[in-house]
Amino acid sequence: MRRYYSHIYCYHKYFISYLYSIMSVSLNTIEKKIGKSKDITQKTLDKYMKSLETLLLRYLDVNPRPKFSLSVFYDFKTVKEKLDKVKPGSRVGFIVPIILTLRQYASARKKEIKINGAKKSVIEAYSNYLSATNREIEDRYDTHKLTKDEKDNWIDFKDVIKLREKKKKDIKIDFNTLKKLSPQKREEYVNKNYKAKDIDKVQQWVVLSYYTYLPPQRNDAATLIMVRPGSKNPKNSNYLSIDDKVVVLKYYKTRRARERKQKREGTNENLDVVIELPPELINVIKQWMLVNPTDFFLINTTSHTQMSKNGLTRYMNKIFSPKKVSTSLLRKSMWHHAFPMLHDPVKMKELAYKMVHNLDTVQQVYRKRIEQGGGGFGDYAP
Repeated sequence: MRRYYSHIYCYHKYFISYLYSIMSVSLNTIEKKIGKSKDITQKTLDKYMKSLETLLLRYLDVNPRPKFSLSVFYDFKTVKEKLDKVKPGSRVGFIVPIILTLRQYASARKKEIKINGAKKSVIEAYSNYLSATNREIEDRYDTHKLTKDEKDNWIDFKDVIKLREKKKKDIKIDFNTLKKLSPQKREEYVNKNYKAKDIDKVQQWVVLSYYTYLPPQRNDAATLIMVRPGSKNPKNSNYLSIDDKVVVLKYYKTRRARERKQKREGTNENLDVVIELPPELINVIKQWMLVNPTDFFLINTTSHTQMSKNGLTRYMNKIFSPKKVSTSLLRKSMWHHAFPMLHDPVKMKELAYKMVHNLDTVQQVYRKRIEQGGGGFGDYAP
């Protein structure tokens, strides 16, 4: 009898080990499987994998190396309880890689769990959770609610314009002399007579000009190639052209959403966002070209390398110090500033386009504010 139970125990032990082996996966395998998708860039994939590892280690107390069990994601209730404590934007960054991971395995695609007494596929549960989180983000945006940090760092758009003019007065560069010099002698003159901090003062004025003379976009300014007069426009980059007097955004956050909408509607419009540069901004950029030796619109003034999107956020914080003002906060400040003009449908559409928004988003904000009595957006036009 003892031998019988011993066999049963061994069988059970090996069976459990077998189940664990077929359910356990490695991060490297997940990365390879997800990486086969043509819609995901390596940069995005790296971000997903980093988020997945952080989720497992920090929030679910699971060491994913060398392997971990997919069953950790089947406990949807526990995962949701953990992620509900995370900010909605960060939460999305965790849910998406979970869904992508589960889609790679047949056992996970077939797995069903109970939610409120009803059976659902585990992937459907996380997809619904993602949709609910996105609605939470949109609702906060649509109602123009500010986070605590945004309230603490709020700045009226008219004060941003005042700061722009102050930064202009701080510049000590002799642009008139630079205009008379050839490109080579101009660079020599700049290197001899000015330091990186002098060039940085010009760039701060440039950044504020870009985000005030144009309705503020996201951090797309950091991706722009600056096309000098007489030069050809790049085919595969976001760029700013002085000859054409436009900013052209080929790559931006809402492009994929627009592509999906276009596919649904069967249309075939050019999805590049083309924004006309106002004369005031063109004059600023022309002066910037005199002291910027690169073809990057925004640079690290000591190394002359292109500024990154994250670098632009840090740069904005520096400009507005001690406040921490991001492009996101500037966009909300613009809503405050522009609300009176949104009674005009033509201007509403124009503003949505220049901010690289969907028109639906602008209209939702507008309707929400009307329902709330129009309060909170100010009484002055831009």
